[in-house]
Amino acid sequence: MHLLIRFKNRQLLYYYLLFLFILGSCTLNRGTGETDDDAEMEEIDDDEFKDESGVDKDTASSDENSDPDIILVEDELADPDAVEIDILDFDSVPDDDADTFPDLSGSWVNLTVFRGKAKPFLISTCNAWAVMISKVVIEQNGDVLESTNEMCRLKVGNDTVPQIQSLVPDSYADSLPIVPKTFYLSKSDTGEILFHQPKVWEVRACNLADPENDALPTEEDDPRVFDPDNTGINGLKMQAKGTVNGFAEIVQKVSTILDGRLDGNGEIRGLTTWYEDQKVLWTDNVLMWKGAPTSNDPSIDPAESHFIFKKIDDDKDCDWIYQNSAVLFPEDASKYPEQFQ
Repeated sequence: MHLLIRFKNRQLLYYYLLFLFILGSCTLNRGTGETDDDAEMEEIDDDEFKDESGVDKDTASSDENSDPDIILVEDELADPDAVEIDILDFDSVPDDDADTFPDLSGSWVNLTVFRGKAKPFLISTCNAWAVMISKVVIEQNGDVLESTNEMCRLKVGNDTVPQIQSLVPDSYADSLPIVPKTFYLSKSDTGEILFHQPKVWEVRACNLADPENDALPTEEDDPRVFDPDNTGINGLKMQAKGTVNGFAEIVQKVSTILDGRLDGNGEIRGLTTWYEDQKVLWTDNVLMWKGAPTSNDPSIDPAESHFIFKKIDDDKDCDWIYQNSAVLFPEDASKYPEQFQ
């Protein structure tokens, strides 16, 4: 079908169609030998099939929502000068900008901070934190980021009881496996690039079939535990120093959820929702049997538990990140100086 968008005035359209009808009738009359009376009768019959506007009901569109100024006619009757128009459904045209995200593929360094309450030996509770820095390699597919995460630095501390300190040897972070994680990008109503990591569980020095619900083992000879840092004893070694001195081998499970946004500097920043549990498998000091797990505290500003991603060159490894942690994250290094030494 063709669209003839030629007549916007109905009265002109009526006279034009009448002219074509009369001309066609005369031609037909001459070609078939019809009498004037026959032609007159045909004209009367045809008038019965016209609506009040003079448009032939057989050729007019039956769609009650169609534009009355647009006539649909069969191809063989179309005016050769008429312009053929393809009508686009603009609602179905994809919004390219809605599906376009910046390319975040490559190497990044990630700082994640947990801050909450801990229950170490001899005291009730204290303000405690964990500082973790990783190398992250991202492969992007649209709004999905697949990543590998290698721990480069993991330190803990507290600012309530300085005479009791928990120390994490570098062998702890070095022994942790590379963890795959998936991140997702989206856009806010204002066009900001939003970043989300659903809950990820990391289980350390043991195997759990269901980290969300399975309790950590408490026995050194439990078949689910192992010795990732090669100390000769199952678990990961930690040290207490100060009023209480000793070593402990622990198992641990940690979950994280990240929610943030890409800022104008090309960094990804946001808040961390976290959970941590630990159990002691072995210790040389009876005061350390209960360990010192850290938990969330509603009285602490949620912004204290945060994360930052910064882009780095692909050739930078964990050793370089460890040595340059304070330069990469100067604000946190000034707040937690001992954890960045």
